[in-house]
Amino acid sequence: MHFFLHLTLEKVIKALIVSERGEHAPYSHSLSYLLGKTSLAPPERYIEDLTEMSKFNMQARYPDEKLAFYTSIDLASSQHWHKIGMEIRAWLLSSLKKS
Repeated sequence: MHFFLHLTLEKVIKALIVSERGEHAPYSHSLSYLLGKTSLAPPERYIEDLTEMSKFNMQARYPDEKLAFYTSIDLASSQHWHKIGMEIRAWLLSSLKKS
């Protein structure tokens, strides 16, 4: 679930970049970096949350790192990040509709 949460937010932020700038979004998976390429002024906590959520993008070539990450996740953590991710997603989508 964490990977798909990251992927969802990444795609919405990249859509904002394309909508605002009329050019391809940068090749990056860093959510806070990508958000910085938009005109949005997010609350500081969103930047901190997006920085943490960027860790959810695991590279397939590092299986040991993926295993360590996935074994550290429990139901409470998943619910926590899902709630935060959906809040940020709603904020991003409302911004996309305005642009």
